[in-house]
Amino acid sequence: MLRLPLELLPCLSLGLVLGVARPAWPAKVIPPLIHWGLPLSLAALLLRSPFSVDLLKVGLLGVLVPVLSLWIVQFPPLRQRLQHRVLLLGATLGNTGYWGLPVALALLPPRALSTVIAYDMAGTLVTWSLGPLVLRGTGGGTNALVRTLLTSPALQGLGLAALLVQTPWREVVAQALWWPARGVFWLALALVGMRLGVSLNERSLTVCGGLTWALGFKLLVVPGIIWILATALDLPPLDRTALVLQGATPTALSVLLLAEVEGEAVALASSVVLLSTGVALLTVPLWWSVLR
Repeated sequence: MLRLPLELLPCLSLGLVLGVARPAWPAKVIPPLIHWGLPLSLAALLLRSPFSVDLLKVGLLGVLVPVLSLWIVQFPPLRQRLQHRVLLLGATLGNTGYWGLPVALALLPPRALSTVIAYDMAGTLVTWSLGPLVLRGTGGGTNALVRTLLTSPALQGLGLAALLVQTPWREVVAQALWWPARGVFWLALALVGMRLGVSLNERSLTVCGGLTWALGFKLLVVPGIIWILATALDLPPLDRTALVLQGATPTALSVLLLAEVEGEAVALASSVVLLSTGVALLTVPLWWSVLR
């Protein structure tokens, strides 16, 4: 259990210090992180992931869970409390890569990594295809969905991995990209800390009733949904545990990145990412205790 804070807190703390000292840095870090870091890290993860039927089920869950969650939060009792579109994303999209992977490395045996990678890849594809459309408040039709999907970092990472896997140097490239990919994960965690530092400087953290509902849904309800679906699909216990822990991750950093790109409620997006990250330091160990 001690490995979990050791995986997460150093980068978050360093980012906090940098955010206070250099508040302009987050805006400079975000574009290269989206355009280069995300595809690189996803390609590195895919190259290390062997194929199996169970991984197809995991990928199906990676698509189904965020879509189902987005559908559930549209029901009037929840929609009335999650009035801003940023809160809809904050309640449903998890930080499976930059938080979930360190959690898996800290708490689970190495063979669970494939499950985490498959779920993260599918979830990231959904995040970067549906996320922009939800933030804009319109489906935009098939053309908008296809355009958003084709320009998503997730699909770019998938394309890069598909090219590299055909070469005889797959294993060598996978090993070579692993530590740069870990560097991207650390940078993303540091970015969360930087945003916290900037928010503390500007005193721009937003706390509202809707935010509380978003955090509760993301950290408590979504893992429960995954537990039910993983059990229904008869996934092995280790895979089920890995997936529930992925569901228990805080709001995806991608929600903040999308808000920055779209210029939509950046302060609120920052608040939901930062506060969910802080609360998840408590709820993830609780879920781990329940699952053991």
